Amino acid sequence: MTDRQPPTARELVLGFVAALDRAEAALCEAVTLLERADILAAARSGRISGARPCRRR
Repeated sequence: MTDRQPPTARELVLGFVAALDRAEAALCEAVTLLERADILAAARSGRISGARPCRRR
């Protein structure tokens, strides 16, 4: 049995950010163009805030 060191705070944060990026990419692929237009319209009208457009890959 090998002794494994627990992850550092940096590794945990980097893993969390990577997981968020993967979740965002999956969500962007799942949302249709029409739904994106609806979300964008809501963001522009101020009904929702903090919306970012999906990054093109």
